[in-house]
Amino acid sequence: EHTDSSLITLSLLNPNAPGLEVLDVPAGRAARPSPGSPSPEAAGSESDRDPWSPDHPHAEARRWRSVEAQEGVTPFHMLVHVGDFVAVLTRHAFPAAVHRVVRP
Repeated sequence: EHTDSSLITLSLLNPNAPGLEVLDVPAGRAARPSPGSPSPEAAGSESDRDPWSPDHPHAEARRWRSVEAQEGVTPFHMLVHVGDFVAVLTRHAFPAAVHRVVRP
């Protein structure tokens, strides 16, 4: 699993060989700190501050979604991933997409 360091990444989708998965974080449980959120020092323990830690308070709510296995996806679809650069420029208002590729 990783994020891309670029501005954006364009991924062509192939529903005949699904392998691209995106980490889904439910609404209201931001994956990265949003503007105005408490400073890391005020957030509590190290695992509370690291959103990818398995001990993070919202870790149980995250799940992997197979993008290409979604209904209606065709070989003509493209996914646009927001990269780390956009996340930094927007102070994580648009967090970088955490994704991975698994064997079909």
